[in-house]
Amino acid sequence: MYIFLAVLLFLGASPLSADDTSAAPAKDSTKDSTKDSTKDSTKNTSAAPTKDSRAAPAASDTPGGTLQLTDQAELKMVTIFPGRALYSMFGHTAIRVEDPLHGIDLLYNYGQSSVPFDATFIPRFVTGDLPFVLGVIQTPRAYDFYRDYENRTIYEQDLQLKAEERQAIFDYLEVNARPENRTYIYDFFHDNCTTRVRDLFWDIFGEDISFKLPSLPVKSYRNAIAPYIDEKQFVKFGINLMLGAPTDGVPGPERRLYLPGQLMEALEVAQLKGHPLMGDSRFVYQGRNGTTILPGGTAEQSFLSHLPSILFSPSPLLWIIFAAALLLSLSRNRASRGARAFDALLFALAGIVGIASILLWRFSGYIMTTANYHLLWAWPTHLLLPYFLIKKEKSPILRWYLLISAAALLGTLVLFPFLPQQLPLPAIPLLLTLALRAARHSTPVKVK
Repeated sequence: MYIFLAVLLFLGASPLSADDTSAAPAKDSTKDSTKDSTKDSTKNTSAAPTKDSRAAPAASDTPGGTLQLTDQAELKMVTIFPGRALYSMFGHTAIRVEDPLHGIDLLYNYGQSSVPFDATFIPRFVTGDLPFVLGVIQTPRAYDFYRDYENRTIYEQDLQLKAEERQAIFDYLEVNARPENRTYIYDFFHDNCTTRVRDLFWDIFGEDISFKLPSLPVKSYRNAIAPYIDEKQFVKFGINLMLGAPTDGVPGPERRLYLPGQLMEALEVAQLKGHPLMGDSRFVYQGRNGTTILPGGTAEQSFLSHLPSILFSPSPLLWIIFAAALLLSLSRNRASRGARAFDALLFALAGIVGIASILLWRFSGYIMTTANYHLLWAWPTHLLLPYFLIKKEKSPILRWYLLISAAALLGTLVLFPFLPQQLPLPAIPLLLTLALRAARHSTPVKVK
């Protein structure tokens, strides 16, 4: 169950899904500048948005609809580097709008969850109905949170834009921040705080903007997120078990730039109408928590920060358990009450993995949790085995079930290199342990 909860937190409470500044209430408008414009037409006029709802300013929105920025206004891309908390492992993307003549300094943040982590959170997550909002808060307040509370790095990139281009982005953000437009249904790879900003540039500038994607490294979704979770090996193992074969696919050009680090690096070389989009960049604050984003939008921790996670990770633990299971299978006490309790717990955990995989595949609404080949070995019916394994006598049907299960486990190990899904390394000793104990129970032994 820990694995299932870890994945729930990853999918529904990481800053790809829930920015940590959600603790601060969002501001709906800039100095009530949109108070008289909420009746204007937008792309999305429905109060219940869908996954594809994204409001771009229509022609009727701009005149008098939003505040007109002055020539001193500046727009900046803001990247918050990853933190140590589970919900902050991947960083965050936002846009800063400053206009000293109007006295505004606002951070537009697409990563605020509108659902509290209560009894309704998990059902809404499982059904793919997890709403997030575009929040608008005072930049100093947000920066204070990242710096003083989380000690995370804040990086800014100046956008080199003409006055009408700055205004177009500001209008787009203001229209999206309206109550009827600010909510969207979150998807942890395809619709998050980073993809919303990426799509903002594409929606406004179209073919005039180039991120020079061919020059950027291409990785599968699974490999792209791996460096960010290396420090949390047990969480990484759970995530890799629950994410299915689509996660091992390589995103096309329209799906790339879904992590904050990726977008940050792409903007460094992006061009708008043949001219560099980025001006100066700077570290507003260099924190000491979390990971460092490297060129290519990847992340890295130091070896010393990796050391505890290497020593206390699933692989060594599961190899030790396999060695213990092997010794137990060869001992005279291989069918003792303690051995049966060990096996009951082992197969119950495998059954939980199977049930969680089916729930995420069938009901979550997220494409990345479908086609999970771990169901070849993690049978949900394993959850029923503890009742039968605790008993001293084994029925012929149970012995056949365990024999087939052992064959399936070994077959899975052989087949996985040829399947379109990556097998986590810690799964190897786990499958070997399950196969060993299943084979042992399929053979009649004298029970003590």
